[in-house]
Amino acid sequence: MKKFITLILLAFATTASAQTNSLKIENGVYYNLNGTLFSGRYSQYDGDVRIAELSVENGVLSGASLYFYADGKLREEGGYLAGKRSGNWTQYNELGQISCMASFKADKKHGKWMVRDSKGNLRFEMYYLDGEKVGTWKMWDEEGQLTIKSFTKQ
Repeated sequence: MKKFITLILLAFATTASAQTNSLKIENGVYYNLNGTLFSGRYSQYDGDVRIAELSVENGVLSGASLYFYADGKLREEGGYLAGKRSGNWTQYNELGQISCMASFKADKKHGKWMVRDSKGNLRFEMYYLDGEKVGTWKMWDEEGQLTIKSFTKQ
């Protein structure tokens, strides 16, 4: 019985994750080499350097995704739902500091966005609703002086 369970777990582990050379990607759809839709974690490489860890469900991006700098440090993290960016996304600079926090809904900008400069200072605070600029946007210059510009959804 233990051997049977081990074999099942081993079979699941080999089908639930893949690297670049074990998948075919066409028009943003991920396929196993036998032509079936891939589901699981996918590691994307540029040569020997891992550049992404993606969740794929039935051939499309779905779930947590991580993108990396060439040195292996985290560059960006966020999620997909049915192949579209959804929810909160965070970008990091090469020092590991947050450079941008954004939100998406069905691949459109949605919600609060914040952008920081290389020193970690808040430079922009912006708002979107279904891809449209809304609300009051706050912007700070290099000296930290606040300027305000409004956008209203048409």
